Amino acid sequence: MSPASIFRFGEAVKVLHDLTRRWGASIVDTLDTLLVMGLSDEYNLCRPHVNQLNFDWVNGRDWANGYTSEAPPTDDDETPSETWTVPRDRAVGLPVFETSIRYLGGMLGAYDLSGDQVILDRAVDLAEVLSKAFNTESGIPGGRIDPGAMPPVYRLGQISIAEAGSMSLEFMRLSQITGNRTYFDLAQRTMDFLDQKIIPRTAHHPLIPLWFFPDSGGDGVVAGALCFGGLADSYYEYLIKTYKLLGASPVAQQWKRVYEQSIDTAKKTIYTDVDIVPDMSLLAIGKLEGGRLIPEIEHLTCFAGAMLGLGAKLLNRDTDMVDAERITQSCYWLSAATASGLQPEVVEFFESDEDAWETVDSAGVMEHAEEPTVENTHEDRNGVIRWNVDGQVVDVGGEKARANGGYERRLKGRPPGSRKVVGRGINRPETIESIFYM
Repeated sequence: MSPASIFRFGEAVKVLHDLTRRWGASIVDTLDTLLVMGLSDEYNLCRPHVNQLNFDWVNGRDWANGYTSEAPPTDDDETPSETWTVPRDRAVGLPVFETSIRYLGGMLGAYDLSGDQVILDRAVDLAEVLSKAFNTESGIPGGRIDPGAMPPVYRLGQISIAEAGSMSLEFMRLSQITGNRTYFDLAQRTMDFLDQKIIPRTAHHPLIPLWFFPDSGGDGVVAGALCFGGLADSYYEYLIKTYKLLGASPVAQQWKRVYEQSIDTAKKTIYTDVDIVPDMSLLAIGKLEGGRLIPEIEHLTCFAGAMLGLGAKLLNRDTDMVDAERITQSCYWLSAATASGLQPEVVEFFESDEDAWETVDSAGVMEHAEEPTVENTHEDRNGVIRWNVDGQVVDVGGEKARANGGYERRLKGRPPGSRKVVGRGINRPETIESIFYM
């Protein structure tokens, strides 16, 4: 890295810290990536940023301290006439789950690779703040908290399973590093509550709905959509990874049991074969909602290829590896089948040939007056030549249309076979993660 680029990187760190008064998620979350890539100069530029982070401030709001200052003196008397008191900001909402996985996780990953005591010290500082979220009736961490206004014990309303069950890796790893069992106990208490109080009340246990009410006793609602997508994904991912983290300890068997039973139940309830696309063996982990299994692939669900592959290797579950490969291939195909090569956020597939196929007039299909060239066409994953502008198959000279009496049958949707598409793309890593694992 050149001196000029190092200066720009350093200035970017400084500007992000000084002007936004936020914590710089990308800087902290990628500390371990810098170390893995051997970018030690860049890592050293990030260390001062991490060292000076003030966890009392969240989005410019100080949740920890009020201020008392003297009023300015009058013209006649240099003695202040009164004091001014500014209370702490009570409108803070610290997102517990996101803060844990990005900041605490980023620092712990960097410490494991470097042994950097500064990074570990700041991880402990942050964990003390996040620990306040567990001060609930059930022990389930709150999703968003004001760390300065926690009563002795408070009750939770509705919370997502991802928020509830995705704190174990960071807190248990910190416990291992520091020897402080408190962090382990906080995460394990959450798992015990889910295992003993929530899972037995679910319709398809041990799968847990996206939203539930942990502090409502035996009468609390535990119902709703089941999936491995957003609001649920990392809970299931953390089950197998926590089992790996805990190694041969007896408590690891609980995490193994819940993981294996979750996958077995998911195969019966939310796995679905998508056979609407010719010559493709697609597998979706859909969404069970209102009694209907929706055959969809959400980009966030595409982490499951990696999860199942890891579980297959650790637990000798060979059929899970077959599913892991199919899910990864399905997610890759969703990218390869689009003109941009980018995977849509959510794709719901047709469920029957009758709905999925249409017969079209070839004149309506052949809207491309230009000759196909390497600039205006591309080859998809299956070797089919398609137009860049709309993804349709190139039909040179209308040969298909003539062979079918001027008409042809076409699979609806883009990607083909899709009934509904949420087309936005926000550069999610889940599919790449699964490809990397495979």
